Amino acid sequence: MAVLKKQEINKMQLQELEEKLQTVKNELNKELSAKNVPGKAFNNGKVRELKKTIARILTRIKQLKTNTN
Repeated sequence: MAVLKKQEINKMQLQELEEKLQTVKNELNKELSAKNVPGKAFNNGKVRELKKTIARILTRIKQLKTNTN
């Protein structure tokens, strides 16, 4: 769910992007908290992909906001 392609992000509206940003951030927090739990596997690749997705969403939000002004 966390992996969003650039094309998918470009199709979304501003409100959808902000909602998706919150869900991805929550998912990142869950993954990072799993790092401290013994016995639970830590997936560094997923964390990296979540961070990239957050950056893509933030970039698109900024583009949309500058285009509307």
